[in-house]
Amino acid sequence: MPLDFIELSEVIWPYRPDILIRLDFLAWYEEVGRSHFSQGETLTPQAVLANRAFFDEALRHPYLVTFTRKKRYRQLNLPRAESEVVYSEGIATFINLLDGIRAEGFDRRHRIGLSTGVFLLKPVAAECVRRPYYMGDGCHRLSCLSWLAEGRPLPSQDFRLQRKFFFRPECVFRPLMALDVVNIQAKHDFDELFQRPGASFWEDALGWAAAVRLRFRTLDLNEVLSVRIDF
Repeated sequence: MPLDFIELSEVIWPYRPDILIRLDFLAWYEEVGRSHFSQGETLTPQAVLANRAFFDEALRHPYLVTFTRKKRYRQLNLPRAESEVVYSEGIATFINLLDGIRAEGFDRRHRIGLSTGVFLLKPVAAECVRRPYYMGDGCHRLSCLSWLAEGRPLPSQDFRLQRKFFFRPECVFRPLMALDVVNIQAKHDFDELFQRPGASFWEDALGWAAAVRLRFRTLDLNEVLSVRIDF
C-alpha cells in the first residue's frame, strides 16, 4: 500500500454511496437503536426480529435495501418476509462486528479489500472514473472502523490491495436509483460532496446519508421491495 493512511473519501467516490448509508445506520443505532437491547448484549437475528419496536424502525432505514439488495442477493428479488429475515441477520452481524472491534480492536487477518486493474473496464450504467483503487470486500469493516475513528484516515495496514489485469468497479448507484432510494438530486449532491472534501467532510457525509434516510422514510416499503432488479 503506497500511503501510510487511507482517506474515506478516496474509497467511496464515485461509486459507493452504500458505505455512507451503512455509516448512517450506525449513527441511527447508537442514537436510537441501542437502547432497545441490554448493555453488552450479543445480538442474534432472532432477537432483532422479536424486538418489533426496534425492528419496525430499522425497516425504515435504507440500510434495509443496501443489505437485502446488495450484489449477493440482488437478483433474488426477495419478497418482504424473506427480506426481513436476511435483514435481521445483517443487523446482528453488523452491530456485533462494531462492538467486537470496539472491545478488542480490528483483526488485521481480515483486512478491508481494495482493488485496482491495469485495464479498467467501464462499470455498468456509469462513467469510467480512474481512481488509485476501488472498494472491494469489507464494506462493513470499513464502516465500523470509520465510525469508531470519526472519519479520520485509517492506517494502510487495515487494507489489502488486489491488483488485477482487468477490473470493473461496482457502481451501487444503479440499484439504489432503480429502487428510488437515491434520486438524481442526491446523486448530484453526492458528487459535489467529494469534489472538495475539507475539514467538515465527515459531518457533510453523514448529513448526506441522513437526508437519504429521511427520504426513504417517505417511501412505501412494500412498493420498494416489489421492484425487480435483474442486473
